[in-house]
Amino acid sequence: AVGQGTWTRISGPGTVSFTPTANTPNATATVSAYGSYVFRWTMRNSVFCFTEDEVAVVYNPAGQVNKPADMFVCTGDITSGVTFTTVNTGGITTYRWTNNNISIGLAASGDGNLPSFTATNPGASPVTATITITPTFTNGSTVCPGPPVTFTITVNPDGQVDPIVNRIACENSTVSVLFTTQNSGGTTTYNWTNNNTGIGLPGTGSGDISFTATNTTTSPITGTITVTPVFSNGGTSCPGPSQSFNITINPVGQVNDPADMIICNGSSQNVVF
Repeated sequence: AVGQGTWTRISGPGTVSFTPTANTPNATATVSAYGSYVFRWTMRNSVFCFTEDEVAVVYNPAGQVNKPADMFVCTGDITSGVTFTTVNTGGITTYRWTNNNISIGLAASGDGNLPSFTATNPGASPVTATITITPTFTNGSTVCPGPPVTFTITVNPDGQVDPIVNRIACENSTVSVLFTTQNSGGTTTYNWTNNNTGIGLPGTGSGDISFTATNTTTSPITGTITVTPVFSNGGTSCPGPSQSFNITINPVGQVNDPADMIICNGSSQNVVF
């Protein structure tokens, strides 16, 4: 048709601009918000007859999901699950997720939010799974998938301490105990308690043990040391089963002073210590 025309917005959110703004029905609209729009083309020909046409357009965003924080949990823990969120509005966002390491106790895939599960790690170092979430935005009959987002779930092993042999030491000697573990990939600390401070060791402590033995009695005394290992990684601490061992402190040798003796030449005398 011959004449001049213009585009106008009848309804829709935000602001709208057109390129070009007149004289052609083939305009490109730039909108500032997602949603439903109605545009009107109005054309006036050379004899001032008007022609109008309306176009309804739904401008949907691609699916979007906010990245969840990476997680660190202990083996045997029941996780709280993860609720996925999006900045999109005006439609429905659904989520499809996959897991590349089912050994952590989570299924290989699923729909919706990430469910709670019992974390598993039978090994001696952390295991990590990568969770990939694909969001899809739906409005009306239009489905718009979005870019996937990933986060990780790391399952730490429980703390572990190698067996410790019982110790026997003399009063005033130095007693040292070094703790070791088979775990790797994090930090292991050792918290211990002692049920008999008379041996010279405090009632509680952390780390390796070194002290000067004491025994103010005339017979051996024993303290039972209970060690609890704690494995830490990613800000998460995982205590393990405790182990106990004994430290026995012997008294120093002692002899009673025999009485002085005066005896005759050729006589026989016994001295008992």
